[in-house]
Amino acid sequence: KKLDPKDFRILERKGEQLAKRSGDVNGIDFLIDGCEDCHIIILDHVAQIFIDYCKRCTIVIGAVASSAFIRNCENCRIKVICGQLRTRECVDCDLLVQVPGQPIIESSKGMRFGPVLTAYPDCEKHLEEAGLRKRFETDSARCQWTKIYDFSPSNPPGGHHWSALSRAEAREVAVVLAQPDEVPLLLPRDPFLEGEEEEAGGEVKAKCMEDAAGSSAPSVSIEEASSCSLADGGFGGKVREVRAGLRGGSAGVVAAVRKALVEEDASDGVVWLVALGSAIPNAAAATVELQTGGGVRISCLQTGLLQGRRPQLRVACRRYAP
Repeated sequence: KKLDPKDFRILERKGEQLAKRSGDVNGIDFLIDGCEDCHIIILDHVAQIFIDYCKRCTIVIGAVASSAFIRNCENCRIKVICGQLRTRECVDCDLLVQVPGQPIIESSKGMRFGPVLTAYPDCEKHLEEAGLRKRFETDSARCQWTKIYDFSPSNPPGGHHWSALSRAEAREVAVVLAQPDEVPLLLPRDPFLEGEEEEAGGEVKAKCMEDAAGSSAPSVSIEEASSCSLADGGFGGKVREVRAGLRGGSAGVVAAVRKALVEEDASDGVVWLVALGSAIPNAAAATVELQTGGGVRISCLQTGLLQGRRPQLRVACRRYAP
């Protein structure tokens, strides 16, 4: 089949959600240019990628065999695993990166860097296909995301070209860029500047797993709501909660919600699916599965920020006979 160049570029889109899945790119060069206020995901392996003249976009890129070029972008949040990262003339962007060695910036300011803590389920396969897995196994392949190489230290003038995200800040950005059923990414990288336990050779494992998972609690638990002022949403009867975590996937969340709905008296009330921070993608995927799987009606959905600006999702589920 002859390849169509239009399948490997996203140009001048505004306010859209755009996706390429496993097999859609399959190791070809890709271009994202002139997009504004878009959410773009490329969950495949790519030869190299160019992200140019984008504003206020969230962009997730899978495994890039060679270079990821990010140029003339403003106020974007980008997550990428690549062989080399170069930015030029970018302003106020947050980047979660996994790259052998140092990311490189040029003529950029207000850039904030953090590590990639979790990745989509097919990422490991794509790392192999892109040849990145072997590169990250070498001694010199540690991602030095806290030691950015500034190719133009005096341009633009005034300094503040880049900074390293704290663990809390990196998690906040990771929530925005997370995909359903993500798993911890355990590749060699710099530790967070505030400190974490580090193994010989600079590879962070135990603490990276903790950062990626977000909590050591079980992925799903069922309990009575402590207060119905927010939880009952105007519904009568007994209120129960299912708390979703990062581990376990959406299938575990769906099973827990259905179990809660058949508990004694639960059919007279509502079960709230609750997710915080990095667990939100799992809960969102579970919501879609519940709504399309029959027997459950989604009565209400609430989003917001808790104290400390941690994102929260609450979904009211009720049982019904189709």
